[in-house]
Amino acid sequence: MALIRDIGVHSYAELHVWFAQYCAEFWHTMMQRLGIRFRQNYDEIVDLSRREKIRRAIAQLPEINIRLNRK
Repeated sequence: MALIRDIGVHSYAELHVWFAQYCAEFWHTMMQRLGIRFRQNYDEIVDLSRREKIRRAIAQLPEINIRLNRK
């Protein structure tokens, strides 16, 4: 719950929305909170270049699940 409080959201649902908007910031924060250190600094912690493609694939999962269950 400390993370939820620290980023200023009030529920896990709001955390999910925040994560979707600020994915890189989330992982940067988690690396700091967990004390994970790298040998060298990173330029990017998350590759967001495929974000839209992944979002579309996730959005299709319910439809794919329905099709698979009909077979």
